[in-house]
Amino acid sequence: METENGAEMIVYRIASGMLLLLAGCSASTRSAGFPLSVVPTSIDEIAARRFTTPHFDLHSTLSDAEFESSLPRFLETAHARYVHTLPPRMPEGRLTVFVFENREQWLRFVRTRFPVKSELYANILSGGFTENNVSALFYSDRAATLATLAHEGWHQYAAVRLGGEMPAWLNEGLACYHESAGFSEPDRRFNPRHNSFRTNDLRLGLHRDRLFSVDELLQIDAGQVVAQDDRFTTRLYYAQVWALVTFLKHDADSRVRQGFANLLDDVADGSYPVRVSAAQFGRDEGAAATAFHLYFDAALQTLEQGYRQFLLRLVQF
Repeated sequence: METENGAEMIVYRIASGMLLLLAGCSASTRSAGFPLSVVPTSIDEIAARRFTTPHFDLHSTLSDAEFESSLPRFLETAHARYVHTLPPRMPEGRLTVFVFENREQWLRFVRTRFPVKSELYANILSGGFTENNVSALFYSDRAATLATLAHEGWHQYAAVRLGGEMPAWLNEGLACYHESAGFSEPDRRFNPRHNSFRTNDLRLGLHRDRLFSVDELLQIDAGQVVAQDDRFTTRLYYAQVWALVTFLKHDADSRVRQGFANLLDDVADGSYPVRVSAAQFGRDEGAAATAFHLYFDAALQTLEQGYRQFLLRLVQF
């Protein structure tokens, strides 16, 4: 779930030559480098286009045809990055995505399709949400919309391809981690440390001395954050879990990086919940805290300090 994607999140370089000019196409085509079908459709009586790719079923009401036509390639590129991060272990099947022209259309869709949670989702002022195989978001600007697509696409992938068995901080952290996915390979286009919107929120958190500790991050999930209806707290939470995942994967010492690699391996092969359940026996703490001790116990004393130093380097505070 993502709630705040502001204009400052310029993490993509959108060159006109990269955009796929497919608007109006109604037949299957391989001009994108993969099988692609585009047909007219409607969403709750709103005119829309349906783009079918190998891994996505995209429904869009966007009026920006040039930008809309770039989305199939972007989603397929993001999916390739998800697979690189954690290989799938569940059967293949397309992920369903709805992209709306504005928040009003999106709210109408939410109230019709997700009435039980519509009040919670109404707190989302920018971005969108994911429910298992379905993500729904609304346009704000090009860069922010791409970031939301990559973020929510990860949640879909995690739920459908991996069974969703991972701690909340890791799921949200990896969703933010993939916000910097570019349009195409090679890997140099993917730079998880470059996320100016998240960096700006970290800088503000440091300035206000409001940062969460690692222990606090382990106990929070995105739903709890959104329910508070506190924009600063929400943005800071997402920024910190992005930074935590980036630190554990790339910048921590070798013991911590190995612990994180072990965690990802166990999530990928499905053994994570069994290992955590066994480790939790006799412990008076939640599963997320138990998991963190299980994978990072050898470096817990230095991990928090290293994470704080990493935050300072990220924002050059």
